[in-house]
Amino acid sequence: MELVSNPIPPSRTPRSRTRPTSAPESSALPARPSPAGSKPPRDISIDLVRAGSLIVVVFVHALMVGVTVGPNGLVTGNALSGVPWFAAVTWVLQVMPLFFIAGGFSAITSRRRLAAAGGTAGEFIRARLLRLLVPASVMIAVVGAALAVFGQLGVPARILADAGFHIGQPLWFLGVYIGYSALVPVMVWLHGRARLATPAVLLACALAVDIVRLGTGVELIGYLNLAFVWLFVQQLGFFVADDALARYSVRSRLFVAGAVLAALVTLTATGAYSANMIVNLNPPTICLALLGIVQLLVFSVVRHRIRTWAGAPPRRAVLSALGARAMTVYLWHMSAMLILVGAMALLRMPLPAPRSADWWLTRPAWLAAAALLTFAAVRVFGRFEKIPDAGKSPGTLRAATGAACGAAGIVVILVAGFTPSTAFVALTLVGFALMAVTPGARRSA
Repeated sequence: MELVSNPIPPSRTPRSRTRPTSAPESSALPARPSPAGSKPPRDISIDLVRAGSLIVVVFVHALMVGVTVGPNGLVTGNALSGVPWFAAVTWVLQVMPLFFIAGGFSAITSRRRLAAAGGTAGEFIRARLLRLLVPASVMIAVVGAALAVFGQLGVPARILADAGFHIGQPLWFLGVYIGYSALVPVMVWLHGRARLATPAVLLACALAVDIVRLGTGVELIGYLNLAFVWLFVQQLGFFVADDALARYSVRSRLFVAGAVLAALVTLTATGAYSANMIVNLNPPTICLALLGIVQLLVFSVVRHRIRTWAGAPPRRAVLSALGARAMTVYLWHMSAMLILVGAMALLRMPLPAPRSADWWLTRPAWLAAAALLTFAAVRVFGRFEKIPDAGKSPGTLRAATGAACGAAGIVVILVAGFTPSTAFVALTLVGFALMAVTPGARRSA
């Protein structure tokens, strides 16, 4: 199972003679920065995008779970694989570009606010890594221990390997996000100095990678686009933070969105790219970059309406609660679904064949049960997302080293599979990462 920009930049301020020519500790500030130490109100439209994207991802994963009983026991797979109509649906359900756009908005907003208050790049990276790695380390430790216990209890290695694969697969996002967190200060600096050139170069590199991959047939080359595609989409989020598209009429934005969508349809119609946008996720292709542009433009058109609708106190409270535990939901939703599968098998409950009439009839109950188990996991493990700000700020190099160690730990699981051994190696690397970004107790004022 797989998971499921402004053409004319604002005028640049002429460079001061004293401005450094390399990326400084404090990245470029916005044109109208908030006073140091102040915290601007959250953008509820971004909160809704992030929460909605997370719900869609969990929903798609839940629908993809297909479990049957074969001659050798349980057999799991993608229940929607090969379904003709599903490819068309993925053009709406593929929300990862939109999620990265929202992430780019949050990243540049946080970085600018911290820089305005005198914070360093190392301090920014530390805050991001703590939010990502602490809950991840708990999940890796618990799942690794559970796999070891079930192995000792005699659960077949094939079933454990299958479970580990499905639990670990969504971690690709965490690995990418860790790397991007370390690059945010640099990308924000580039945005301030090469507002259009930066995304243009990233998009050109993504296209070049696709051309080489398609020309040589070497799929491994395509994974270079884990950098180029997602960094490009993150840069789109910077334009949202600048509110740069508001100067263009709704008609102009929708016209460009339609033109980009037409180009995307043409690319997939040629057969060079899959029409399934989830297939285009692995490895990432330029199709996701184009889809991100379309999603950005449409979002810019409806952003005001989203703010109005989501700004009601009850909805704002729900979005705030979900946002505070978003990482826990993402980390644990697959484990919750596999626990549900195991419970159904132990209780000898019927497991209808995927896409059969009985399978579709039982999906509402399945989705509700998966949601309840995920909620239970959030209640138990959600506390690890609230990390106190302790320790002095690390230097930029030390923080970047921590990010590299954290990303390496996730890559170990993605490449070698989720087993007790790989969990131990990953935890060791994550431990090094956390030590790197928390070098000691904060000095007393």
